Amino acid sequence: MENKLYTIILFFLFSCCLSAKAQDSTLCNPSFGVYSLGSQANFVAVDTHTHVQHYWNFGDSTQAGFNSNLAIAYHNYSHSGVFTVTHIIRDSLGGGCFDSSAQSVSITIAPPCQVTLQAQRDTFDHHRYNFYAGYATSGGIDSLTWFVNDSLVGTGPSLLNYYLSGGIYTVCVKLSTSTGCRAEQCQQLLVGTTDSCGISPSFGYVADSSNPQRIRFIPLPDSSGYSYLWDFGDGISSTVRDAVHGYAYGGYFTVSLTVTKHNGTDSCQSHTSGTVYVAGRDTCKISFTYTKNPSNPYQITFHAEDSTGLDSLTWLVLNISDSLHVYLSGHNPTYIFPDSGCYLVLLSAVTPGGCRSSSQQTICTDTVPSNALNFVRSYPNPAASQANLNLNLATDNTIHISVFNSMGNQVLTTVVAGNKGQNHVTLPISNLPTGIYYIQIQYGNEIRRSKIQKL
Repeated sequence: MENKLYTIILFFLFSCCLSAKAQDSTLCNPSFGVYSLGSQANFVAVDTHTHVQHYWNFGDSTQAGFNSNLAIAYHNYSHSGVFTVTHIIRDSLGGGCFDSSAQSVSITIAPPCQVTLQAQRDTFDHHRYNFYAGYATSGGIDSLTWFVNDSLVGTGPSLLNYYLSGGIYTVCVKLSTSTGCRAEQCQQLLVGTTDSCGISPSFGYVADSSNPQRIRFIPLPDSSGYSYLWDFGDGISSTVRDAVHGYAYGGYFTVSLTVTKHNGTDSCQSHTSGTVYVAGRDTCKISFTYTKNPSNPYQITFHAEDSTGLDSLTWLVLNISDSLHVYLSGHNPTYIFPDSGCYLVLLSAVTPGGCRSSSQQTICTDTVPSNALNFVRSYPNPAASQANLNLNLATDNTIHISVFNSMGNQVLTTVVAGNKGQNHVTLPISNLPTGIYYIQIQYGNEIRRSKIQKL
């Protein structure tokens, strides 16, 4: 999604050309829209012609594009702040266009919210453990709670002198702050039974937050007075005490630990083993399809594909020419477009592991001519307080009228007794927010439509 430019000479040549070549705004337009959400910002060029090349400078020493048709750029900022983003555009066909524009983007990233867990086994009683929590937040701590196999067992920054019999345990600490921070850290412990060495070894493991297939193993007891032999269950072994192992793929692995206790010339060994789950790499891909409502060409329902397990889906509908930008959410949102034309739809996804993916399509809505048989003109249009409709009925019938906003939500409904011939209907819209509204009129088997702009 991002490509950093490290070649200063190319950038210098590109900058020189900017001042040397004549600018011609009739050939290309360097303006662009900026849409930010958290640390990610989306930049959309007004000029999306295929022969136009783009260069983006995101204002934090990173760039993207350069001699490419990158009309839409995405960038993740590492910290909050106001950044000056520069967009340079030129005509690759030699049309003489070479121009640039810049604007500021404000990025606000949520404050840190993290908790860590450390387990320490008692030196003399190998079934008793001390657990300690560490945390990084920007607000006051409301609570630290401890859970063993999903059961609440304590509160506070530590859980001391806790007894675990032989078996497998999942120990978790959960953090909650007054600023809305919610974080959790868990560690699995395999507690053995006392053997002839009196060691009763066990181990815990923690997956790397950025690579779930990289596992850190923590032996108990953890002492330089013992030697350790790990078998990671995938044909790889290690004698490192606090071993870190990278698995080639996800799955369940039987991990064995042998702890050797040395007493002068004598030594004895203790063994333990357990099943370790390794998650697969979080390679997220997202795409979407869409369907149009056959009775309303402005209404489109989107369908996210390959979205199983995704934490969040954000849709962005763009029309740079009239500054339209609407955010949608969910797997299958429905949107009623305000007018005919072509729109850019962006879908961004985030998986539980933090993997981000995006997909985009250009969608064109059909034009509904005002003289179409099923279209009824509303007046005045735009209107501030009321909209008027004139309906010609072939027979006496009940008229059902529904008004929908651009999100497809019904905001007004009314039922009127209609008579054969001309009927005048007035809709009160003074309490509706400013925007575009769609009107559906039904009487008998007839369905008519109209559209009104509320001032």
